Amino acid sequence: MVTGELRTTLVAVVREALSNVARHAHAHACTVDVGADPSELRLQVTDDGVGIDAGIAPVTGGLATMGSRAHQHGGSFGWSSASPSGTRLDWSVPF
Repeated sequence: MVTGELRTTLVAVVREALSNVARHAHAHACTVDVGADPSELRLQVTDDGVGIDAGIAPVTGGLATMGSRAHQHGGSFGWSSASPSGTRLDWSVPF
């Protein structure tokens, strides 16, 4: 079970990810997968939208905030192109 500050952080990251999909992706569908094992909490958000422009290095805004939240808990955050279109966000933190 995810409790306390980590739960608050997870909810904030999911909210930010879905907000980004709604505002920027022009997506028709989005999936949110949350998983955990004894050592790690994982979140993956995938959409079928327009994707993130690879020529732009987002250093502020929602993506930067999600990365900062992962790093505050000793975790990691990244994104990649989803197939055949869209974006996949991967966020994880250790328990």
